[in-house]
Amino acid sequence: MKREGWSAIVLDTHHAHLASLGESVSAPVSPGALNDARHTLDRAAGLLRGSAHGVLALAGGRDLLASWAGQAGALADAGWSATRVEPWTTWRRRDAPEIHTAVLGAIDQTRTPLFQVGIPPADIARRLAWYQANMGQPWCMTGGVSGHIGMRGLFGKAETDRKRTPYWGIGDTRPDGDRRQGGGDIVWRRAPMRHEVEGYVHGFDLVAARLSAIGVAEFGFGRLRRTDRIAFDPSLAGYWLIPAQSARVHKRHTPIVDPSDIFDGTVWVTTPIMEYLARRGIEPGVLDSWTTPGRRLWRGLAERWDLARREAEKTARPGERYGILPAVRATYREAAGLWAHAGGSIQRWDWYHTACDRQRATVLGHIDRIAEAHQARPVAVHTDMLWYASTDPDPHDAARKLGIKIGRRLGEFTPKTSAKAVDYFKIGARV
Repeated sequence: MKREGWSAIVLDTHHAHLASLGESVSAPVSPGALNDARHTLDRAAGLLRGSAHGVLALAGGRDLLASWAGQAGALADAGWSATRVEPWTTWRRRDAPEIHTAVLGAIDQTRTPLFQVGIPPADIARRLAWYQANMGQPWCMTGGVSGHIGMRGLFGKAETDRKRTPYWGIGDTRPDGDRRQGGGDIVWRRAPMRHEVEGYVHGFDLVAARLSAIGVAEFGFGRLRRTDRIAFDPSLAGYWLIPAQSARVHKRHTPIVDPSDIFDGTVWVTTPIMEYLARRGIEPGVLDSWTTPGRRLWRGLAERWDLARREAEKTARPGERYGILPAVRATYREAAGLWAHAGGSIQRWDWYHTACDRQRATVLGHIDRIAEAHQARPVAVHTDMLWYASTDPDPHDAARKLGIKIGRRLGEFTPKTSAKAVDYFKIGARV
């Protein structure tokens, strides 16, 4: 079993299952190894050497977790440290890779698509290895935590140099009543026009919209500073307070901002929405601003995650696909969501709002393009799903006539749902 570069180990009572991309092996282990924390970590460190991270999954439950917690003192004497022993614990030693350890019977498997109940240990090891090789970081705890490991890992040794490292925002708090935010996901529908209730309604989903937004948005590199009434500058990321009148639209059109965000005739928006307004020839006067220079921080990482998404979608092993693809999707969706919550290794509300609004602006851009070229507007929008009325029963025919490109690449759409208009609207109000 001597080999360098394994990235995942699953240990049960009698066997160790090791895997790296395209290779896996199982072998017997000494009786009692599962309960010997120091021996297990030392052995895992040797097997994982060659990788900065590795995942060790232990086939045990709360009793095993308590046993390892009781050995924390001996582990510390041997150089192993962890913040605390939990169902997911990251163990560190100066001369060893980081080992992310999961006690399978104690973790919340509803948030861990790689560890579905009943999956053989060898398959779990292969899934973990596939994820690390294709995503660029190990799976640890949840998709969001894993994504943050990948993001911070891009900066490596530069972590100690503030000029070369983004401001991560750890420990920041938002005061009660802070209205600086973005428009968020669009959830909107309108009453149908008379000609729209006699055909069909098709829903088209924008492929991996959040991942695309993470890759193309420019995020604030440093900490936000109040920049007051400056003219809008697209090179600055952050928040802008503008008159709400600037973002008003016709009642049959998808809203540019969330109406609930308007207060005293003003609304806070992020740089992506200001850029969208500028493309429409709208230049609102800035009443206040909090900004910092922006950078396209995650383009390369998003491209790698997108390649992993596409690879997971076409993998030849259906059983693998159903575990791996949800893990990939959870990574970029939850990583962005975790920016707006304490508990992750990145805490930047402005990044979360920027990502949501970059997605919102992209959706609005598609809506504008279709309206200008085909004189059609959606009857509803939900996050990254657009519903259009059509006389065609086939969504692919409807998409072709609307200029909606069907495919699995970023910027393309997939048909998700179709219904007769009479059922969709339930004979609702006509205008």
